Amino acid sequence: MTQTDPESDDESRPKWWQRAVDHFEAHDLVPYQPPRFEDGTLKHTVEAELERRFGVTITLRCKNADVGDDWTVLVDGRPVGTVGRYRSRDGYTVYEIEPDEFRDLIRSAVHDE
Repeated sequence: MTQTDPESDDESRPKWWQRAVDHFEAHDLVPYQPPRFEDGTLKHTVEAELERRFGVTITLRCKNADVGDDWTVLVDGRPVGTVGRYRSRDGYTVYEIEPDEFRDLIRSAVHDE
């Protein structure tokens, strides 16, 4: 059994991803690539796994961001940490944290409630 690759298969992409692809194409922008962690893991896959496991909503947010500003990690609207980010040469966002570190941050936040 082969697993489909959402980066190359329009039909296996989540709806939000396909909307972003369509928006970028409609405005003649570089092809959309979703955010990733430092090791290249797609952020939304780890985020979805944690949201399902713990029954929470995870958001990364930065108001009025300047280049180099850290982003706040929120669990159910509550700040639980910060993470750096940058834009890669290929045009996608890279969060400066490994997936396992992100999992640990979320796990700690959920258990501290």
